[in-house]
Amino acid sequence: MLQQTAITATAALRAIPTQFITLDNWKTVCGAARNAGVDYEVFMNWTDCIPEATIQKWGMTDYVDEEQPGTGADALQGWLHLDDAEVDVLYKMADRGGDWPGHWRADGGLLTVLKLAQRYDPSSHDFLEGKPGFPLDGIGVLPEQSNVKNPRLAGRQAGGCMVVPMRDGDELVNLQIVQIRHNWDDGTTSTLSVPLLAGEGGWFTFGSAPADGVVYVCESLESAWACWRATGATAVASSLPFDHVDCYVASDLRSSFPSAALVLVASPRTSEFAHDIANDLDTVAVLNFTKEAPDFSAFDMLKRDGRAVLKKLLENAIPAAETGPRFALLSGADLATTKPSEWAIDGVLPASGLAAIYGPSGVGKSFFALDGVTAIAEGRDWFGHHTSARPIVYAALEGQPGLSSGCRRGSSAKAASCRSPFA
Repeated sequence: MLQQTAITATAALRAIPTQFITLDNWKTVCGAARNAGVDYEVFMNWTDCIPEATIQKWGMTDYVDEEQPGTGADALQGWLHLDDAEVDVLYKMADRGGDWPGHWRADGGLLTVLKLAQRYDPSSHDFLEGKPGFPLDGIGVLPEQSNVKNPRLAGRQAGGCMVVPMRDGDELVNLQIVQIRHNWDDGTTSTLSVPLLAGEGGWFTFGSAPADGVVYVCESLESAWACWRATGATAVASSLPFDHVDCYVASDLRSSFPSAALVLVASPRTSEFAHDIANDLDTVAVLNFTKEAPDFSAFDMLKRDGRAVLKKLLENAIPAAETGPRFALLSGADLATTKPSEWAIDGVLPASGLAAIYGPSGVGKSFFALDGVTAIAEGRDWFGHHTSARPIVYAALEGQPGLSSGCRRGSSAKAASCRSPFA
């Protein structure tokens, strides 16, 4: 508990603006920081940021550097001898500064906050309205009033916020705090959902624990619920968006569930980052909503277009994420029972797989390949080899003009090649 208090107090100390600090402010902050377990070096670094013009006013105080008179307060003497102050003063001064970066008070640690929230039924929380089937196991709501000191966001009481446990496997690593904000002018509401510990990972799972099959990885609770609702497949909500430098949800899931096919469901704003993540991992695909607003999500599509449209889009992303290991390990018995290869050109070109025609430039490789696939398309023998008729598509990646001129130059070569059997 002391360690978490020190972390939170340090974040508040660093957010207190130094340009208007008075000597009395400094004394109070010094006693509060020491009482909270803030490291002395951290406090010194913060003190060093106080403008010189302000520090010079403290030259006649009880805390003067005797070796350099008039240079300002002796922080070490203050640190050692000032009376303790209430830790809350750090949070209040950070609030007034208006620049405290969203740290939630969690002096008792994650589990203490979660257990407090789990004492209260979340089923009537406004966030759950219109989200049937949202799993409530493990979720809670912080009380509006309690004998227990509530966690708070930048000093503001967080009563009424929904608390969702974010885990990495079985380990509780973060909490997602969901606040409903009301616009009293037009009666609308909006959702603010932030991780309690900034920069920490973790995820919340909708559906059964992912072992294999497809897993949709989303950047918000709402989007993960929408994917799970539309398809019935496992979906997870990440604590961090894909563009966060510490977003490791995809690699963590890949390590925990190597047989699962992961589909990253990204907003247009983070799609580029999602593709970077996918490029680093096997069996990972990306679904993003092109031609939409930067923060458009699966939840937005579910509301606007319905379940069927979202389901089709999500399921179309699955083939790009192959399920199971990329390569199968076969035993001798497996090889003995493997079916014989099928041929597009008997003994020459397999019906599936990769084949290559190689040789010096200008010897007619392209024409040779065209002659062979034309025979397949027509279902006729090719140099004495039986073909299995099937549709053919030829990709002229070297350029269509070159292909047409090559065919004209190869017309005489065709007649010559037909007189010589292929070996």
